[in-house]
Amino acid sequence: MERSEKLRLSAAPDSGYAFREGLFIRLYAQSLYWFATHVRPLKVLALPVKKGGTILCGGLPTRSFEALQQEGRLCGVTAEHALFHWAYEAQPTGSKEDFGGYGAWCEAALAAAAQAQQATEGRDILLEIRNFNLMDCTPLRAMNAIHDWREYLLHSGKKQERTEHHQGETSP
Repeated sequence: MERSEKLRLSAAPDSGYAFREGLFIRLYAQSLYWFATHVRPLKVLALPVKKGGTILCGGLPTRSFEALQQEGRLCGVTAEHALFHWAYEAQPTGSKEDFGGYGAWCEAALAAAAQAQQATEGRDILLEIRNFNLMDCTPLRAMNAIHDWREYLLHSGKKQERTEHHQGETSP
């Protein structure tokens, strides 16, 4: 099933949809919002789209999804191949009217995803600095690396495109 079809189904006002992707169950858009606010909090990812914009998605292992059904926290789930469907009205908590906070939740999820991305980039630069062996590089390569790190740190963590003008150099 194409991602656009998954997004269309996930935006349904009266039902939630989840999709089996490998060993995981993936949720998108309103289905993700409802699930994360009524059933179980999930880590939300912001996936870039080729045409611009982002898609919010989250997931959990299939076993965890099945356990939630057995515990009665998610009721009336029907499964058809890799597609899971449930009616919001049949759930112990929440209904279709619970989408008033969806816009604010999306903004918060996007901000949290961006913050997590910046933290990951910060760890990348720390790892790069930690693994940099000054003794095995030319002075020019060392100066270029220091310049790149300085630019990265000065621009609030926005990862700079690293110029690889020292790629062809050989170590002494």
